[in-house]
Amino acid sequence: MRALTVIGLFMGACFVGMAILGDLQAHTVSFLVLYGLTCVGFVAAIWRVLRAQDHTRPLLLIVGLAVSFRLALLFTTPPTLSGDVYRYIWDGRLAHACVSPYAQAVNSPLLDPYETPQRALVNNDWMAS
Repeated sequence: MRALTVIGLFMGACFVGMAILGDLQAHTVSFLVLYGLTCVGFVAAIWRVLRAQDHTRPLLLIVGLAVSFRLALLFTTPPTLSGDVYRYIWDGRLAHACVSPYAQAVNSPLLDPYETPQRALVNNDWMAS
């Protein structure tokens, strides 16, 4: 159990390092190194759990750490490797309003009533989804 805690803290430090990097396109190599290290930690954690006699406590620890890792990145890092998420948000907003995102281009004046700040962030706004 102690080894899993150490592995979890190591992986947590890697995730915090990823969050600190900011724009991942500008720090791609550093991101990939940190990501690779978290993958090594993940494999080590799986190996330790498979070797353990009691799987309940280690699995609870792993689930708790997994939630904390996601929380560390959720509120600190906007998407920097791809802007696709903004199109998904825009399409979802239109679909929720019963408007087909496939009928009009994002920058169509007909869609101005559904304006949101994310609309300006959609890439290739001259085309429909």
